[in-house]
Amino acid sequence: MANGMRVQLQQQRGGRTIHHGSEVLTAESGVTTEEVIVALHLLRDSGQIPGRQAAGADAALAKAITWVAARPPAGVSGRFSKGFYFDPESSAASWRFDIEGLQGTHLLS
Repeated sequence: MANGMRVQLQQQRGGRTIHHGSEVLTAESGVTTEEVIVALHLLRDSGQIPGRQAAGADAALAKAITWVAARPPAGVSGRFSKGFYFDPESSAASWRFDIEGLQGTHLLS
């Protein structure tokens, strides 16, 4: 994999991580911000998020999109992980979107 990222929908519960879905993104010339934003929307609209979590999901989605869009136009390189919690005040028991840079160049404009 020359350039790869993973966008995940996860939940913390009782000290463990529950995985609800992911989108794996690869691109020879680098993963774009647009591709990551589409992946975030796919996870948000997947039907996996309970209705009572909708407001938190929408707030976390907005924060994630703002963060992705603020990356430099040439992207970033290397491994990283950034979480966007539905309930930032209770991250140990919250759903979240995770954006992970696995290898190569990511978040190109």
